[in-house]
Amino acid sequence: MTEISKGCGIVCEYNPFHTGHAYQMQKVKDLTGKPVVCVMSGGFTQRAEPACRNKLLRAGDAVKNGADIVLELPFPYSCMGARDFAYSAVSVLIKSGMCDSIAFGSECDDIDLLNNIAHLIADTSFNKSISEIQKSDKTLSYARARILAAEKALGKTASDVLANPNDILAAEYLRANILYGSPLKPISVKRETPRGGKDNNFASSSYIRAAIDGAKKAGLAEIPDEIKRFLPYDANIEDFETDFSLFETVMHLSICAQSPKRLENIAEVPHGAGYLIFENALKSKTYGEFLKNLSTKCFTNAKIRRMILFCFFGITKEQAKEDLDYTFLLASTMTGRTLLSETRGKRDILLASKAANLKGSPGAMRRRQCAKYAEEVVEKCHQKQVGLTDKKTPTIL
Repeated sequence: MTEISKGCGIVCEYNPFHTGHAYQMQKVKDLTGKPVVCVMSGGFTQRAEPACRNKLLRAGDAVKNGADIVLELPFPYSCMGARDFAYSAVSVLIKSGMCDSIAFGSECDDIDLLNNIAHLIADTSFNKSISEIQKSDKTLSYARARILAAEKALGKTASDVLANPNDILAAEYLRANILYGSPLKPISVKRETPRGGKDNNFASSSYIRAAIDGAKKAGLAEIPDEIKRFLPYDANIEDFETDFSLFETVMHLSICAQSPKRLENIAEVPHGAGYLIFENALKSKTYGEFLKNLSTKCFTNAKIRRMILFCFFGITKEQAKEDLDYTFLLASTMTGRTLLSETRGKRDILLASKAANLKGSPGAMRRRQCAKYAEEVVEKCHQKQVGLTDKKTPTIL
């Protein structure tokens, strides 16, 4: 067996995998010459929504286009705000023992600037600055107050970076790496995919999802050629799920049957907001109206979706603080298998290929059961079984 060096990590969702992701993967391989180790969101994404394509299919798409190992970032960690999402994902890469670097897409593509921002947001005194700004103007959201605090500390260029979702995640990956003692070398890849749209070569994930949703609603049996050219693998339109209206209705109605006191202890729910969520759930006729009624200057749309999702599944503040101590192997190449073998005794996280591998850790079993339950609820709301579970063999190329 030929010994290989450690890999380069990528945090991803691949919702769905597209040509922009394939471009990033190739750039990382060209820059590092290392195997690529992905930690990918499982059944739910950071937008606090179910993924549009089964996690094993997405992992398979990744290894067919350059990834060597795909590990799972499970629910609820995959749905948390940027800070906790990034910290959990980076912890998987570090604890896996398989990576000595981390690559990420960035629109500013300035490692020095991103590192300066990461050190700023890793400093506990920065949170005090944000709190002071929010106290002076109670209408400001946390995100807006953080931008103003960054501008005060580092200038307008830094605050502009923290207004960009992709660069926010890049800075949060670096912050997590700093908190772990900076074991991973950061590598920035200039983001080429147009945000929310498309050009001649690339299309964003949100654009592709919307187009496939439109095709399904129009009764088309195949993915339109205009969209298929952005998917570097064979895909059937039935493999995509873009209509989560039944699941959203179930979430909305379930919250009507809960108590404001119980909602107060849910992750992402600010102190005193339990009654607000309960009251608006009762008076709203639809999930969309529920979202609209909860919208304020203090809550971003993504935060509202996270609150509702966590209220539905009962994810408490205590659960959200628990360290992620397991991950599942979703797909690998033979190079990836070699890397797995060489790092077997160097891991600080349970790496499983099936649920039975977690039996020695009650905490990991409990957390896995929570993630599995969440995915099964979504499948039942789709009124179909996709036939892909942890019992299936991960993709090996």
